[in-house]
Amino acid sequence: MSKKRVLIIGAGCAGMSYANQLAQHTKKFDVTLIDSIDRCVEQAFSIPVDKEKYDFEHHGVHVRLSTELTEVIKQDKQDVQVKLKSRKAHYIPVETATSKTKYAIFTIYKRQSSIFSGTDEHTLETVEEFEELVLCVLPDQAKILLGKTARWIDKFVLC
Repeated sequence: MSKKRVLIIGAGCAGMSYANQLAQHTKKFDVTLIDSIDRCVEQAFSIPVDKEKYDFEHHGVHVRLSTELTEVIKQDKQDVQVKLKSRKAHYIPVETATSKTKYAIFTIYKRQSSIFSGTDEHTLETVEEFEELVLCVLPDQAKILLGKTARWIDKFVLC
């Protein structure tokens, strides 16, 4: 029996809790947890926890922060196709005019650097397939993400 690939959108309390539950069944599920910002919910890390017990990656959950779901392409009973965009900044080696020493720089906040560092609108989108999609986001955001692929039950629940 192959593992069911599950994509969890949102590394907040709900998303992390869902990932934790599925991580207990590593033979059944291959879990990927993504969030558009570069950290999981801060409330969860404000209290000390046992890293061995609650380390998601140790339990088989693939955590991909700074990764945004841009579109749900296809959604049916068998699978879900999504477009993902990674927003991680890349280090760029730069040689200064006054020195032969190379420095590694990156700036994610300056718009001009996005052309060179692979962030912002110049980042390539990748298409990936999963068997299940779990949206741990606000209802308005879920409607936007599902777009035209929303089923009648999705629209009814998210109204």
